[in-house]
Amino acid sequence: MISERSLFLVMDINELISELKSISKLQSISVVEAKRCSEIINLYLYKLNREQAFGVVRDELLIRYEDIINNYTDVEGVNFTDNFYLFIYTLAPNWGTYQREMLKYLAVPYKKWALRNFAALANEIKFSYQTREHHITFILRHGVTKGLYAPGKWMFTLIKTLLANGYTVDVIILNNCDQNFEKLARIHENLNLVKLSSKRAAINFYVLLDILQLTRPKLIFTEIEYGIPSILGIVWESLPIHFVCMGYYAIDWYRKIVYGMRV
Repeated sequence: MISERSLFLVMDINELISELKSISKLQSISVVEAKRCSEIINLYLYKLNREQAFGVVRDELLIRYEDIINNYTDVEGVNFTDNFYLFIYTLAPNWGTYQREMLKYLAVPYKKWALRNFAALANEIKFSYQTREHHITFILRHGVTKGLYAPGKWMFTLIKTLLANGYTVDVIILNNCDQNFEKLARIHENLNLVKLSSKRAAINFYVLLDILQLTRPKLIFTEIEYGIPSILGIVWESLPIHFVCMGYYAIDWYRKIVYGMRV
């Protein structure tokens, strides 16, 4: 028997899906609808266990991404795009063959939007510095070694290898950080662990810019497809950012794409 709570949850999910369908069919999408779309996607990602029933609206919403993102003009648009990517990616029936659509309807318009909205900042902040030869930076979505987030385990192993070979490593974590990363920082003086914990994406963005200007790393590694690192790669092409690909590769704003542990 379906519980009353489960029944209400199903009804709520169906209503949310209907809202997204309605937004995707609008001739013109306003900032109000864009914000509502963002709210529903956040619910999908963080409250509704990525309920796969949302897949029925995936394609319709993807082709309207450009109309949605044009309602944003700052770092909040970067944060929205990161969540939008995760929404589409986790609903794709076969993400290996779906990447062409994601490139066309997501990556290409996102890059155009980023160049248009961050051009002034690129003129204001320059990264024409002399890099520090044995200094490497990691920008991670999560610093975790257990659970389902595979990139964290791969990055942790790579960081340990670099530390053992005498490199100074900065690890900048945007979300969760587990005890293994914290313990590694305690036992290695050449590891600097920074957790950007502000709930405001703009604050994290500008703190990250300050850190990179100060530390001047020779290489930067990230496993984040979109999000804050993508703006660094798009706007400041001189930054030596290497993207560690765990499957999705339909992007062109990082210096180099490396696959798995072949780094």
